[in-house]
Order: sequence, then C-alpha cells, then structure tokens
Amino acid sequence: MSIRLFTVLCVVVALAVPRATLAQNSATDRSADAAAIRAHIESIFQGFVEKDRKKLEETHGANWRGFTPWSGRVIRGRADYMNSATFPEGLPKGQGMIGYRISDFDVPRLMLKRCTSPASRR
Repeated sequence: MSIRLFTVLCVVVALAVPRATLAQNSATDRSADAAAIRAHIESIFQGFVEKDRKKLEETHGANWRGFTPWSGRVIRGRADYMNSATFPEGLPKGQGMIGYRISDFDVPRLMLKRCTSPASRR
C-alpha cells in the first residue's frame, strides 16, 4: 500500500472515529446496533433450522471468512462456507439442526488506537 493511500485512509478513519465514539456512547444507538446484529445472527440460525440454503447464501458475502467449532481451519468464501459449514442439499426439516438457543450475547466496543505504516518508519 502506498504511503499516500495509507495516509488518506488514516485521515478518513481519524475523522470517522469521533462520530463512531459518540454513537457508541449513546445507549440508544448501541442497543439498536446490538439488536440488529442479534437479529442477523438469529436469521442465520433460523436458516439452518428451516434448511434454507438461499438464506444462508444471502447472509454470507462472496469473500466471507470464518470458522466453526468443527472446521479445524479458516473457511474462505461463500462457496467454501456452503460446502463445509452447512448441510447437504435436500436435507429435510427435522434433521440436523432443529432449533437453537442463544445463552449469551455481547457486542464489544470497537476502537482504533493509531495508524502506523511500516513503510513510513525509517
């Protein structure tokens, strides 16, 4: 990444952070964000229960990255996710995942401390 592009990105982030910090300090904004994140997660779980492969594809981007407790590796991309982490096509409801319960949920606060570029150090 060029130093100029990196500097522009740092300036953009620096200008955005105060806004994000204000939003995070507002209980209303934070609870709304947490509710939206939880609803998204629950829609994914419901996709598994309903055996709705289309829903699972829609909730995972083409370049999605992640893992599952049983994957043993990073899953890379939507296609790998659909092949590795879901269920076989045609699996009827009532088999595989048939329900879920979220026993704990928390949305951590994200903060940016500083930007440095290895290319800018000499």
